[in-house]
Amino acid sequence: PVGAFAFALQGVTPGGATTVTLTLHNGAAPTTYYKYGPEPANTDPHWYEFLFNGTTGAVINGNVITLHFVDGQRGDWDLTANGVIVDPGGPALPPEAPVTLGTDGNQFSLIALPDVPGGFDPFAGLLNHSASSYLVRWNPTATAGAPYYSYQYLYDPTGSGPRTGSLYFGAADLARGLGYWHRAANAYVGTFESHTDTLDVPVLAGVDPNYPHWNLNGNPYTTTLTFSSLSVVSGGTVRSLADAANAGVCGSFGWRYPNPSVGYQLVAVPGAYPGAGNELPAGAGFWTYLNQNATLRFNPPGAPGLPQTVHRPTPTKAASERHWLVQLKARQAGRRDDCNYFGTASRAQDLPKPPAPPEGDYVGITFVEPGRQGPATRQAAQIRESAAGASNQWEFLVETNSAERVELTWPDLSEVPNELALYLEDLESNRRIYLRTQTAYRFAPAGRAHRFRITADPRSEGALRIGNVSVRPDGRGPGTRSVTFSLSQPAAVQVRVLTNTGRTLLQAQLGTAQPGLNTIPLTARDARSPLARGQYLCELVAATPEGRAAGCRPSPRRPPLGGIQPGGGGSAIG
Repeated sequence: PVGAFAFALQGVTPGGATTVTLTLHNGAAPTTYYKYGPEPANTDPHWYEFLFNGTTGAVINGNVITLHFVDGQRGDWDLTANGVIVDPGGPALPPEAPVTLGTDGNQFSLIALPDVPGGFDPFAGLLNHSASSYLVRWNPTATAGAPYYSYQYLYDPTGSGPRTGSLYFGAADLARGLGYWHRAANAYVGTFESHTDTLDVPVLAGVDPNYPHWNLNGNPYTTTLTFSSLSVVSGGTVRSLADAANAGVCGSFGWRYPNPSVGYQLVAVPGAYPGAGNELPAGAGFWTYLNQNATLRFNPPGAPGLPQTVHRPTPTKAASERHWLVQLKARQAGRRDDCNYFGTASRAQDLPKPPAPPEGDYVGITFVEPGRQGPATRQAAQIRESAAGASNQWEFLVETNSAERVELTWPDLSEVPNELALYLEDLESNRRIYLRTQTAYRFAPAGRAHRFRITADPRSEGALRIGNVSVRPDGRGPGTRSVTFSLSQPAAVQVRVLTNTGRTLLQAQLGTAQPGLNTIPLTARDARSPLARGQYLCELVAATPEGRAAGCRPSPRRPPLGGIQPGGGGSAIG
């Protein structure tokens, strides 16, 4: 600790907010602030870190510390809105701190090195010399084409075979501020020097035509960093991350990958994307997206960030029936991909998807434009421009290198207007389901990208009705007949031929009948047993995916001579 303080603030409006500014001696550069006392989640007095979380906490700017308090909340000893705030605590500069890198079980995760001391040996704990242990970087200035693209593997000095060329890099190239894919049998717990400097890292638009724009970066500190605290330097101008995105320099988002069971996790400037995080834990690597060469500036935790001007690219809640968003998730045997979205807004928007991990099993959803191919066109979100009364479509791929079955889910359709009918079409098997009455769709991957389409259609108005039913010979052969009927809306239709007592003798169906006149031929293969000459009843039932139903069936009675008696004019029954 740099020093401890204890003071009480009185006369605060009960429940109100206030600030206190501490000015330390010149040369003091603490990186954090600790308080002693209870917290809302742990009422036993204890030491806890008190950095600014958007409401309360310390903002550190060199030797000046601004403490933000709210009476009765975190940071107030008595946790009571009584007009008095009691504060024992003080700034601190931990010389070094433990940081956990990676995950157990030979699984890939994105990591960062908070410190790279001279002579650092990555094979002394972080990695081992086995063939399943990797450290992989992304070099935007190089490309090896598919399947490696701009990935480069850390050279193992004890390995055999060639270790030169664009696929490899050496330990001397390891650096703070960069991110790496890590894989080893166990996570690595290392002790790293705590840095308090502002760190500038070059970021590039990239040269690989398949995955341009992407850079792998990482938290260069031993404490949690907020994504929105990053700055971007371009053309001599320093901008906040949000303002740089508004200027077209970069994206206002990034992607973490803690492990395969979590998958890619979206981080973004608060308010930019619904459900996105803003924290980058110590040791976390993440993807950034650049439209032009620039410098990514890391401001140490607790330092004041630049003001953010957020232009929200997707609706966080349906402001009208034309602004809505649905999250789409994929699950597969311990792997998942959750941060995928489709919907409509006042203007079309996309959310680019980063490259897949360099090795190991994975599953991922990527939205694509119909007729366009290649990784560069793939998106994690596709927001169409809204238009009243118009249909919309979204195509996406599910990609995996595993043969395990994949489950798609859409957990929340609450923002979708009731006037829209949502359908999921499996373009590989030609199956089609209605999203409002199903919670999941499962399929077996076929060793290639599996293509789907989601369609949003305005629902038809009025009741579903069947009418103009007739049964007559159709000329296909002796005794062959067809059922003709009219329909008010698209629906699946089933026809049954019954005895006067209601026993089913024949059943046929039409998967999707269209509004207007439709015909269903009755064939011998539809019959449960051969039909003898005689009089029968004909029943028709129509049902829409939304659950509307209509049908017609006459009451059993002696029919007129001459064959099958059709039902009446039909009526809505649901």
